[in-house]
Amino acid sequence: MLPNYMTRATATQKFTLLVGHTTRSSDPSKGESGNPPVIRRGFTCQAITTQKGGGMLGIFNSKKVSLIIKVNTTNYGNQRLGGAPPYYDLDYLQVYGGINMIDSLPDVVAGITFGQDEGEGAGAVVDVAAELAAALNEVDLGIKARVSDADNTQVEVYTDSIDDTLVIRVAAYSYKLFGGAPPFVILDHNGNTVFDPAVGDRASGVVYALTRDIDPIEEV
Repeated sequence: MLPNYMTRATATQKFTLLVGHTTRSSDPSKGESGNPPVIRRGFTCQAITTQKGGGMLGIFNSKKVSLIIKVNTTNYGNQRLGGAPPYYDLDYLQVYGGINMIDSLPDVVAGITFGQDEGEGAGAVVDVAAELAAALNEVDLGIKARVSDADNTQVEVYTDSIDDTLVIRVAAYSYKLFGGAPPFVILDHNGNTVFDPAVGDRASGVVYALTRDIDPIEEV
């Protein structure tokens, strides 16, 4: 059997579920007339088997985009370009979904895994965004990444499975060396900023997004 971080959730076709219940409690002292009327209610739903083997009733809606990595600037360190000071910490991101074993997950590192020809204030943020999306897809950690059609400086990331939690770990240490804004800012699916290293002077952080792929069942 595959470990749960390698399996995927599944969903049945939609079906109608009829639920019978009474309008009030019964009164045995009244005999037959004390029995309450029975009513039925119908619901449209799907049976969803989760990644861990559990089950739920809901409706799969395919609202895949969960978080956005905005490439804000090219103010990240790149030792390939020279001029690196001592103790030069490289900026990195780790993006994964539905994986519990995180000790040895690979990072995507600015200036090494992506953005090799940019950094230290040089280059174009649109090129970094395209390379970042490709690098995230390459490591294959239960997520998919794509450059936004609406803004090519933004990388939309979403999970493979319909019940996964999406996690982004980001560390942006080096931008202060260049006196500029942080290179990577995390937005939610509505475009609101949920993590900015410059706010509160935080060099690193973790952002979680719960699945948006499952809606509640619908009454007929």
